[in-house]
Formats: sequence, structure tokens, C-alpha cells
Amino acid sequence: MLTLGICYPFAVVLRERWRAKHSYIDGYPLVFTGSATALFGNWIKWLLLSVVTLGIYLFWVGPRIQSWKWEHTNFDPTRPPLPLTSAPAGPGLPQGGPWPGQALPGPY
Repeated sequence: MLTLGICYPFAVVLRERWRAKHSYIDGYPLVFTGSATALFGNWIKWLLLSVVTLGIYLFWVGPRIQSWKWEHTNFDPTRPPLPLTSAPAGPGLPQGGPWPGQALPGPY
């Protein structure tokens, strides 16, 4: 089936929802709040600008999509954070690993 890129915003939103649902930053879960219809309007505008400028505008589309993704990715307040543990990193290492300026013990 040929969609000429019309379904691309819907695929981006599905992928970003999955990625955010399975990602954590410092133990805090993420949630993606963007909608495909919001991206669809921008996508049509960017697609038309790319045609009018003979493809030159495509250099700006990638960064704008990335910016849109980050603007709609937040910490999820409904899910509890993961418990972070400070297990020893290895035998002879302090908890959490070596500190800045501290050499690793042993011949590594």
C-alpha cells in the first residue's frame, strides 16, 4: 500500500509511545503525550514546504520532528519510580563504582 508519507505521523506517535513507556530516566518513568493529529498538521505543512523549496526544507524537518518529540515527552506522574539500589559495582570497588580521580584497583 502506498501512502506517500501520509501515515508517517501515526507511526511516529506509536513508536514514541512505546519507547517512552519502556524508558526511565534516573528511575522515573516517561510518558509520551503527543497525538498523531497534532503532528499530522505540521507534517502536511512540512511536506508542502519541501515540495515548494525543491527538497531544501527537508534539512529542517528532521530537527523539528525531534523537537516535537521531546516537547511531548514527560515524566509519568501516575507510575511510581523504580527503586534505585547502590549495589557494589564489583569486588574491591566502593558502592557505586570509582569516584572521579580514583583509580581502579587491580591490573585492568
